[in-house]
Amino acid sequence: MRTLGSLPPTIERKILHFALCLALLLPYIYRELPRVEFFAILALSAATINAALLRKPLITSEIKESLREKRRRLISKFAKKAPNSLAKNIQALEELLTKIEEGFEEQIKRMERNYEQRGGYIGITHGVTGVLVSEVLFGDKTLYGILALLVIDTTTAFIAELKRPHHNLPYSWSTAEGSATAFIIYLLTLMLLGVDLYRASLMSLALVLVEAYAPEDNLLLPPSGGLLATILSV
Repeated sequence: MRTLGSLPPTIERKILHFALCLALLLPYIYRELPRVEFFAILALSAATINAALLRKPLITSEIKESLREKRRRLISKFAKKAPNSLAKNIQALEELLTKIEEGFEEQIKRMERNYEQRGGYIGITHGVTGVLVSEVLFGDKTLYGILALLVIDTTTAFIAELKRPHHNLPYSWSTAEGSATAFIIYLLTLMLLGVDLYRASLMSLALVLVEAYAPEDNLLLPPSGGLLATILSV
């Protein structure tokens, strides 16, 4: 059985993406949560974290190293006073903690895209911002945009990674196989929600094209889903 660390970075990112999209559905599950305020808080939090990563990466690294060094000194000091049998276990614990830290850092680096390593987690910020904009403009119809993020974006990435060789769409990084699969799954999702075949087909096709050709699909999928649902009276 494959562990998370043995999966391709693209798959790992999309598992995280899927989990974050599920979190965006919380106001639709727990109706007492005010949607605009909930999405606004998430957008502000994501933007703040992203800004911190952009402006202070070196400070973050220095703090991490400082905390690690303090922990090592504390453990070393304690080990010197402890009996020999216990001291060996303490030293082994320190080595284990260091390995866990290094493994966690490596996992994060594997999941980061190149532009995220240079410019922070802008994809997360874009996604939440797109949902907030859609909520302000289209209200309840935002649900369809969130589902597009959840289904279309995730499916295209999974299929592109698992189905090799594949065929790219013209002038796009998206694959024909991934887009076709995403179209079918999103179509079925809409029909399960009571949308008729004609409208579900139009929405699925349009949103698959948005995912394939938008400069930033995380930003544009949510409002596109809300807009289409409004125009088609879904």
